[in-house]
Amino acid sequence: MTNFFSNFDLHRWDLILLTTIPVLINLGIFLYVLIKLRSSRVNYTFSVFVLIEAAWQLATGALHLCKNKNIAFEFYIVSSIISILIVPFGIYLLLFISGWIRKISEYLILFSLIIPNLICIIIISLRLDTYTILPSKQWNWLINPEPTLFTSIIYFGITFNSIVLLVLFWSYYFSTSSKQKQIQALILAIGYTVTFLISIICEVILPFIFNRNDIPLASTTTTIFSLFALLAIVKYKMLDYSPRHKWDIIVNKMNESILIVDNDDRIMYVNPKMCEEFEYESDELIGKIAYEMFYKNENDKEVIKRINIERQQGKSSRYETCLFTKTGKPKWVIINGSPYLNKRGKTIGSIAIITNIDPIKNASFEIEKEKNKFEALINNLPGTFYFFDETGKFLLWNKTFESASGYSFNEIKTMHPLDFFDENESKKIKHSIDKVFETGYDEIEASFLKKDKSKMPCIFTGFRYEYEGKPCLLGMGIDISFQKETETKLKVKEEYYKALVEQAPDAIIISDNNLNILDINSFGCELLGYSKRELLSMKVTQIISESNILEHPIDLTIIKKNKLTIVERILKAKDGKQITAEVRVRQLSDGKYQTFLSDITDRKKHIEELNKLNFELIQKTEILKNSNAELEQFAYIASHDMQEPLRMVSSFLKLLENKYKNLFDEKATEYIKHAIDGSNRMKQVIYDLLQYSKAGKNLKNMEIVNLNEIINEILKIEKTEIINKQAQVIFEKLPNIYARKTSIQQVFQNLIANALKYSADSRKPIIKISASETETFWQFCVSDNGIGIEEKYFDKIFVIFQRVAPKSEDTGSGIGLSICKKIVELHNGKIWVESIIGEGTSFYFTISKAL
Repeated sequence: MTNFFSNFDLHRWDLILLTTIPVLINLGIFLYVLIKLRSSRVNYTFSVFVLIEAAWQLATGALHLCKNKNIAFEFYIVSSIISILIVPFGIYLLLFISGWIRKISEYLILFSLIIPNLICIIIISLRLDTYTILPSKQWNWLINPEPTLFTSIIYFGITFNSIVLLVLFWSYYFSTSSKQKQIQALILAIGYTVTFLISIICEVILPFIFNRNDIPLASTTTTIFSLFALLAIVKYKMLDYSPRHKWDIIVNKMNESILIVDNDDRIMYVNPKMCEEFEYESDELIGKIAYEMFYKNENDKEVIKRINIERQQGKSSRYETCLFTKTGKPKWVIINGSPYLNKRGKTIGSIAIITNIDPIKNASFEIEKEKNKFEALINNLPGTFYFFDETGKFLLWNKTFESASGYSFNEIKTMHPLDFFDENESKKIKHSIDKVFETGYDEIEASFLKKDKSKMPCIFTGFRYEYEGKPCLLGMGIDISFQKETETKLKVKEEYYKALVEQAPDAIIISDNNLNILDINSFGCELLGYSKRELLSMKVTQIISESNILEHPIDLTIIKKNKLTIVERILKAKDGKQITAEVRVRQLSDGKYQTFLSDITDRKKHIEELNKLNFELIQKTEILKNSNAELEQFAYIASHDMQEPLRMVSSFLKLLENKYKNLFDEKATEYIKHAIDGSNRMKQVIYDLLQYSKAGKNLKNMEIVNLNEIINEILKIEKTEIINKQAQVIFEKLPNIYARKTSIQQVFQNLIANALKYSADSRKPIIKISASETETFWQFCVSDNGIGIEEKYFDKIFVIFQRVAPKSEDTGSGIGLSICKKIVELHNGKIWVESIIGEGTSFYFTISKAL
């Protein structure tokens, strides 16, 4: 053994790796296919193919490592023989994958491929040719001119077979219509093309470039094709099932659809009937998942997955299901499925015989559909439906019968029709049933007796009907409870209406298109002084004053257009008395006219008197308005003109006091001070009176007023008083309102000034200003914690020149709040006060939004 290995160059690790790695890969593929993949001709052929390829790589590697010429020659022979065998097995593998092998053609292809290659093997084995191994270890018939004709023929044959196989792979890709097979073919074609091109480069081009051929790249690269082929087998599930020989004819001619799938439910075979039934070509189905091709409902798919699992356990099954064709048409079938076993008895898939039951199923669907229609019809009838024979046995009834009676299905089938009526009505119902069987038809009104003993008024209609050669009664009961109830209500309403008409405080007349009086109530007879009999023989025009008719003729077209026409008429009573009446006329649904006559004679007199009084009031109001205007003008002029003399009196008194104070005694000085104080008070009164007069003028110069700015201006004006009293003024974010700015500022300033003036000595003043909003008004509040006001003065404080505090304590004129009230009222608002003595006061006022 040691002497044998000494014939090899074991230091060439590059050659050893390039040999052993491809060999190990191919051996791994060989074992994986045999152990993991299912038994099939494709897998067997492929496993032999990679095993031969591994042997060729091993022989080629040994050839390149060998240092002994004779031994190298033997490895050369073995390598050549093996390389000749690789191509036929590759072609055979392709034929299995593509499904081109059929009957006798299989043997012709094998004969045409193997016989020429056997001749080449015999030539090599018998050493009928001379092989030259050059010292440079270059074996290549293209660059070595010494090989004989036989050697050239052998190399040419191997090359030709390789080219044929390449052409076949690409032909398979372009010829197949199945997408699954196209992917398989493309993987195989690309893998073989890459291998072929690398082999050409290694065997032809590289030796010319590097002038050496001692590296077995050509044999190594064939592993690439093995890997591509394995990918096509494992990833895209190459399937090769096809019925053979006599079974082919039987299966293809069967009138039932045949489907064979593997354990993953991938389709291995379909017969022509299956393709015809489901509108597919066989290439469109082979390799596809069966439940994805024929099912749409996810629940059905899950059921099929469970059945396939049971099939792998050796169980057969028969079930009915709905499959879908290529165009989406549903088809009902019965599937008989059995396990598909290989020669070793292992389950490798399922065989299903599919029977089309679509016509039968459609017929049953139609029957069921008609049955459902009939049941829906009788169950949706507007009454109770029933069907019984001459003995009174119920054969059919609807759901309404059960719900109306209160009896269950099982109770009704044991009952007699007369059980649904009391003793008083049973006799006439029995007579009606007999009449139907005798004459063929009858209709009767009776009360249907329910299980709870309550009654339901119905109209029962019965027909005689022949069923299975026996006379039966087909009937229906219509509930007329609503009609009965409506009739009762109508009678009550009619009586109520008559009573209402008779008791009405107006005359009510019903007339026709010719104005003939058809009916009149008692009050109408009393109002006009006629009897009812007399009025029913008269026309409406006979109770109206002739002059009134001439002035305002009766036009029925106007009445027809309007729902209600209201006019004023002068009626003529029997005694000749004229009555002023408000006449309301409307047309009724039956074309008649209803007229209401209201005696408004007294009302007219009252209205005339009221109008006279209103006229007098307007005149007096106008006089008062003019008087008020004159008074305001006088007050304005008087207050304005009195200021100058009063200012002179005050000035001269001060001048007299300053210049001659040494000449006056103490009492005279006091008198002068009282005179000056009185003039100052008078001056303030005149000023306030002038302001009050101005406040009542008008609301010109209206604008959007920012109340926050106004309050800040007032606080600046009252700053000294606020600081002196250490007061705190708190106000929220106030709104913008539409008002007269100076007037609103005067209101807030008067209220804040009063709050400061009448603050309590025991605590620091706190003044709060707030606002709220309603739909039509802004409401404001100015509150303080001052001395408060007694409730009896709540109204008095808003009257001009009225003061709550004694004159000695209050320096005011009592006109400030009067001005506030006048300004607020001019803004369509009101002002009021709430106060608690010793706690504080809150003034509220509103300003209208509709100014």
